Amino acid sequence: MLEEAVQAESFNQNEKKTVSKTPAELGWSPGFFERTAGKWEGEPLTRGEQGEYEQRLWELL
Repeated sequence: MLEEAVQAESFNQNEKKTVSKTPAELGWSPGFFERTAGKWEGEPLTRGEQGEYEQRLWELL
């Protein structure tokens, strides 16, 4: 079991490759972010009440 985990880990490390794409390569028009980022001119955006979050009993897990 441990040997399989080590093999899987080394396999995953070999597969990790980071490929960066430009916004144009991802389908965004040239200059889109420069024209739109920080340009909101309407009413200030506010986040409404989110309600209560779920309480979990971690000792049961």
